[in-house]
Amino acid sequence: MPNSNGKIIVLCCHSGVLLNYSVLLGRLQRYNVSLCSSVDEVMCSLKKVGGADFLIFDEFKFSKDNRMDVFRMNAEGKIKRFLFIESLFPGARASVNGWAKSNNIPLQHIIKNPISMPELKACLDLISHKE
Repeated sequence: MPNSNGKIIVLCCHSGVLLNYSVLLGRLQRYNVSLCSSVDEVMCSLKKVGGADFLIFDEFKFSKDNRMDVFRMNAEGKIKRFLFIESLFPGARASVNGWAKSNNIPLQHIIKNPISMPELKACLDLISHKE
């Protein structure tokens, strides 16, 4: 039976997209969710709850700023796995995977934007079955 109680944090600067994640995750019966519009909000949430099983980083770009944001969020090892929802240029996935691996970022998946419910469910179910 999948663990649907794991803490999920969603990071996206667009409030409408955050509401869409709330609906998607609710339909997947995932209710332990923090919706954050900034890295500062993620850090605050991590401090309050002590960690997260999963962080969804919407609109991840392989930019210096996004990489620094990931380093900051991962600094204390409080996030078990990352899911990047990306708008990457062709061929960038290999670079992102290599970067994550060489920097000990627990990257679970990279999914092309926009995410669908079946894709999100598959990712969450895979993680739940590993625990």
